[in-house]
Amino acid sequence: MRFIAKWNKSYATVEEYNHRLQQYLRLDAYIKEVNAPGSEHTHTAAHNKFSDYTEEEFNKLMTLKNMDDKMPEAAETF
Repeated sequence: MRFIAKWNKSYATVEEYNHRLQQYLRLDAYIKEVNAPGSEHTHTAAHNKFSDYTEEEFNKLMTLKNMDDKMPEAAETF
């Protein structure tokens, strides 16, 4: 699979490979839907190094951590 070679992916077990493949195929179907002629979507989609992540894994990666520690109790208004 070109995806694995392009992004230097490796999976510890056959089960993990199958799980990641299912995630990739799920996203591949979405990408085809978005990019289909006549699609109502206003953007173009493509695969990237996160294409085998679950939504939960991707959201966890993209969510700021420890935000409660960084936010002041009251925001200053200007």
